[in-house]
Amino acid sequence: EQIKQREGSLSELVECARREVGIPISLVPHKNFGRVFEVTKAKATRIDLFQDFIRLDHTSGKIRYSHLELQRLNTELQDLEASYMETQALVFKQLCDKVP
Repeated sequence: EQIKQREGSLSELVECARREVGIPISLVPHKNFGRVFEVTKAKATRIDLFQDFIRLDHTSGKIRYSHLELQRLNTELQDLEASYMETQALVFKQLCDKVP
């Protein structure tokens, strides 16, 4: 339930960022940063005007950014997902221990 709430918060953050910056912004997974904002290089000059967005890296046609609120939500989601996995492993072990 908490994971779904945080994912909802991510969706709200994306919509807020789109309205604030005035360009299409995508939320994509990143191997090092969890989830990041992604914009086309053609639109990047617009997002660079906003200090809240931190440029991370780029691909051939896209530039990826982070944001303080996005970093906070990423951390919360990673912690919740790790806790969920630990709980699942514990439940599985307990079930296995009950099988003769």
